[in-house]
Amino acid sequence: MNRGHAWLVTCLAAVALVVPASALTFTSVQSGDWGAPATWGHSGPAQPGVNVPANNDNVNIGHSLTMAPTDSYTAGDFKANFTAGGNLTVNGGYFYVGRTSFNNVPHTLTVDNGGHLRLGRAQNMAADFKLNALGGVLQWDHPFALSVATGVVDGGRLRLPATNITAGGATWTIQSGTFDAGFGVDTFASSSSFHWNGGTIANLNQPHDYFQNIVGNLGDNAARRIDINDQYHRQTAQVWNMVSPRNWQGRLVGTAGTVQFDIYSAFVNDCDSIINAANNSSLGSGVIFDIGYAGGEISDPTAFLGQDYRLLTLLSGTDYSALLASVPDAVWFDGVREWLVSFSNNVATDGSIRIASIAPMQTAIPEPLTALAVLAGLGGLGRYLRRRQ
Repeated sequence: MNRGHAWLVTCLAAVALVVPASALTFTSVQSGDWGAPATWGHSGPAQPGVNVPANNDNVNIGHSLTMAPTDSYTAGDFKANFTAGGNLTVNGGYFYVGRTSFNNVPHTLTVDNGGHLRLGRAQNMAADFKLNALGGVLQWDHPFALSVATGVVDGGRLRLPATNITAGGATWTIQSGTFDAGFGVDTFASSSSFHWNGGTIANLNQPHDYFQNIVGNLGDNAARRIDINDQYHRQTAQVWNMVSPRNWQGRLVGTAGTVQFDIYSAFVNDCDSIINAANNSSLGSGVIFDIGYAGGEISDPTAFLGQDYRLLTLLSGTDYSALLASVPDAVWFDGVREWLVSFSNNVATDGSIRIASIAPMQTAIPEPLTALAVLAGLGGLGRYLRRRQ
């Protein structure tokens, strides 16, 4: 072999080393753990040591499978295929697929124990399809009608696209955890198929009138919580407009329950707010306006003293006397220290509150919080911690 031929062979060998192997196709052969080799059979080019699906492998799921906290699977725009008998419990692991087919048969998808199930485009969903967000996050990214689903949120977070989700025979029950509206509009086609027994409805914008009337009615249920912006999507002040495209009677009523507002700085009215509530809105003293903080480090607490924040406005009226919500003291965490904050409650006068006092609860972060403070500087966790009470 001459030198030129040797060089060519060497180059081809090097290229062969970096060309990725073709994706395998895995098919479940029995119910069990995702990470157990006995769960799967596979076809494709031989890859020694590969016994369970890797990222971007194709999967056919026809049994009840459970992902453990150590399991993960990401398939970009590949298609995961659920056939008869195929169910998935993400019990602390991570499952993300860009495209999924459900073959017109019922399936159950469950997230628990801090898992994350994230699906993009889904097709061929059948009646009696079940979604359970019991812990962690169950997330749908692309807008399509979940018109056949029965969904339960009880301890987890359900994130849905901005589209009608109660068309057809769909029903949704919120027991605890968070129903994340994602600042979408036209969330519901009907109201009778949504049952809010407790938990949080978060990230509100200007929804369809059915959803408007559901969320605006806290009733006498202390387990219900409205969180206008929980910092999951956006880190600036948000407005919940209670005038829907079809119904201007968006009414805020209740004798118990909680509405969470966040303040973002010492600038006047830099806060989450509700606007255009119906003039006949009414809130009993058992309703709590929970005032959190979602801004940066507070270097000058005196700048907050006396600042007014308009939380609520009426559609056209000026009589706020039926809005008797309580505004208790709050503990704010700004990423460095905690602050005890009290408020002058002017909600029943003009829908506003004023900061009456703010004082540090401590001069330094306690030792157990040091690691969290470091993480707080990384972004999302910091925003989340700062706005909790």
